[in-house]
Amino acid sequence: MNDGNKRNFEEKRIAASALPSVFQRMAARFSLPQLFSFSFMAQFLLAAGLIAILLFRGGQEAVDILLKEMRQEVLERVHEQLSRHMKEPVRFNRLNADALDAQLFDLSASFTRERYFVSHIRAFPDVAMAFIGLPDGSFYGGTP
Repeated sequence: MNDGNKRNFEEKRIAASALPSVFQRMAARFSLPQLFSFSFMAQFLLAAGLIAILLFRGGQEAVDILLKEMRQEVLERVHEQLSRHMKEPVRFNRLNADALDAQLFDLSASFTRERYFVSHIRAFPDVAMAFIGLPDGSFYGGTP
């Protein structure tokens, strides 16, 4: 063996011989029931710590899954509400355009015009006012 290996071997032998002396000092300091109590408490605390870590991680995963589901549900509801609210004005305008094309009411008669707009506003509760602008620049409307 070369010098490096001899020195390494000596260090390992000294460390191995020091280990029993540590146990001998502990045995001299503590009684046997105390050593058993300490070892039992150390095992118990280690097991409790591992269980706590596993439960904490499991709880975090459960919360993450729940948050993901809630986020998806909120996004779906927002999309549904936006779609409904964005389709309603288009439908409302389409009804007015169809009524004008079919000449269902006379824009020059204010009474029928007002009645037409008020009936449409009542049919669409989210609508506050209804107006029609014509290509010639005239503008007609009504409010409830």
